[in-house]
Amino acid sequence: MHSKKELRHELLAAYRAAPIEYLEESAHRIITAVLASAEYAAAQTLFTYVGVDREIHTRPLIHAALADGKTVCVPKTHPHGIMDAVRITGVSRLVATPRGLFEPLEPADGHADIIPPGEISLVILPCLSCDPFGNRVGYGGGYYDRYLKKTTRPQTKILAVCRKKFISQHLPRNENDVRADGCFTESGLFLVPPRDF
Repeated sequence: MHSKKELRHELLAAYRAAPIEYLEESAHRIITAVLASAEYAAAQTLFTYVGVDREIHTRPLIHAALADGKTVCVPKTHPHGIMDAVRITGVSRLVATPRGLFEPLEPADGHADIIPPGEISLVILPCLSCDPFGNRVGYGGGYYDRYLKKTTRPQTKILAVCRKKFISQHLPRNENDVRADGCFTESGLFLVPPRDF
């Protein structure tokens, strides 16, 4: 089996080679599936990444969740792999970072509206690939694994989003990896087998 680093390299190359029409259509169908799910309907507080480049774009999800009256949080990264969930009230509060991500604008008083991990109902998790057991290959920073260990399981639902073309049958996992509870594809949500947390 390939290492995660090797898999990540191969997956990134496959994403770059994928037709833009496929990427856009699949992203639309995946976000539609998220919005139609019982997990989304039940969530009071949503924590989602902000999609860039060839990722599944989440701005339509953010707009819909805000319109539905949900508390919406997006990542704010810090040195040493640390990440917070910061509440936003609109995408106009997002600014580009030097790494090409979009994160919340720093407030003038320096006090961001950080939502504690225990208050998160639903996490929408980015990945390059996911398998039927909730294992995933991300972008290699480890930010999400460190953050997700602080959430309250099983009350916090952790659901990845991944195009069907990039679903794997079995991915490597190490002791620091936090598995997802399921994954949204163009076909809807599949849940992983129950396990102890």
